[in-house]
Amino acid sequence: MSEVSNLCDFMEGEEEPEVKYKKCIKCKQDKPLYEFKYRNFTVMGKEETINSCNDCEKKANKIISIHKKNHPLPDSDYVCPGCKLTEDQIKSRGGWQHHLKKTVRTIWRLDHCHDTGAFRAYICDYCNNTLGRALDNPDTLRRLADYVEYHARNYSHSIP
Repeated sequence: MSEVSNLCDFMEGEEEPEVKYKKCIKCKQDKPLYEFKYRNFTVMGKEETINSCNDCEKKANKIISIHKKNHPLPDSDYVCPGCKLTEDQIKSRGGWQHHLKKTVRTIWRLDHCHDTGAFRAYICDYCNNTLGRALDNPDTLRRLADYVEYHARNYSHSIP
């Protein structure tokens, strides 16, 4: 028989470790951090998790997988509905390589409605990130467009 036959006996007298929680942006439930996948490390070396829990990610990945079977990647002359650029035009601007996994060979992302799961279109990685950070909220995107236009009109001079 092992010296430590029961974890409870082993931990007897020791303080229970603190479990940190995070709210999933999809299901809105507070869940322990171990129910979230790690994204990367912050500048300070701290691990960072994605914002949706493993269960929600699994459901979303299944929807995307089904859509990818029914909607193949666009042709080489396809234009992103957001920025109105082709893949070659986006790649010619540079910098895109650093945002993609080494195994990914395209900048196109399958866009779908996060509420209904419906396929919308393929959009470029940049536009997909913009939509995601705005939580697909058209009002937020309109306000940002107004913000950019306002500053372009009123502060278009460059700093000497």
